[in-house]
Amino acid sequence: MVRFDNISIFYDKSRVEYPLEFIRHIKAKCDINKKGVYADMGCGSGKFTKRIIDDAGVIDGINVSKDMLCEAKNNLPENFQGININASDFIAPNKYDVIFLSHSFHWMNSEELLRNIYESLKDDGKIVIFWNNSLSRDEKWFKLIQNLVRKYHNKPISNHRGLDTIDQLEKSNHFKDIKKKEFHFVKTFAIDDYISLVSSKSYVSNDIPQECLEDFFEKLV
Repeated sequence: MVRFDNISIFYDKSRVEYPLEFIRHIKAKCDINKKGVYADMGCGSGKFTKRIIDDAGVIDGINVSKDMLCEAKNNLPENFQGININASDFIAPNKYDVIFLSHSFHWMNSEELLRNIYESLKDDGKIVIFWNNSLSRDEKWFKLIQNLVRKYHNKPISNHRGLDTIDQLEKSNHFKDIKKKEFHFVKTFAIDDYISLVSSKSYVSNDIPQECLEDFFEKLV
């Protein structure tokens, strides 16, 4: 079993959707159309792909987790093709108009991945890397949750993703005309929905020992 295999249902149900303004921006900038061929690297349960697939041609979803791919296939139409492989090892020369990395870049070997993505893009192809990042990390409630997690394991919990992405893209020497844009939105959770979101976090479901999870969630509430 690989990381995220046992939480695909929680992931699809509870992970925050990307805002409509962002999706419109992506569709316009990337010229998403029925003739296009696209890839979602580290596609997970297909949360991003489902936002663009009705306007797209073929979308290949690349993911190392079979459970996540199964969830994606259940959620998406026939123009989605799931490919079970570590995204860092995947290459399909000169195939894609756009390759997306939605909340996945930080899991991968960036040097190898960017080289393979460059080879997999058409001559005028684009790479698009993005995350949902919480702006609430200084809030008291967020710190309380993080401190509770650390009572059960001492593995590092990642901070805001993407801070050095532009540096990595420039260092690869594969990409030019690199741009960054931020979108801000507010999401309100009911308690049960937030607990489900926490359940989808790898540093909870994969790193806290199974025998401690019940105790963790009792204290979380």
